[in-house]
Amino acid sequence: MAATIDPRSAVRAESIRAHLRELLDGYAFSTSPKLSRFLEFTIERTLAGESDALKEYRLGVEIYGRPPSYDPRTDPIVRVEARRRCLQSIAVSSPLSRVFSRRVFHHERGA
Repeated sequence: MAATIDPRSAVRAESIRAHLRELLDGYAFSTSPKLSRFLEFTIERTLAGESDALKEYRLGVEIYGRPPSYDPRTDPIVRVEARRRCLQSIAVSSPLSRVFSRRVFHHERGA
């Protein structure tokens, strides 16, 4: 049996994707491919219901090209990039900031 998709969820997701495209087309993101990948990856995974899988290790390896031996305790690239660069580039009132800020700022360590 196919899962029923709530039309409101689909509309909300499409609205978030439209805003994401606007942000990615802006100067701050268009000049930073890694920052763009970080934002797009976190938003798309959250919309896909995979926000629990957004761990610092996974982001470090998949977005920032760290090796499988990457240790987030000794290499803070994900935290630094998320706090310093990504959120500075997104307006506080942006609906996107609410979507991923809980996962990035309050992520589970060591996973």
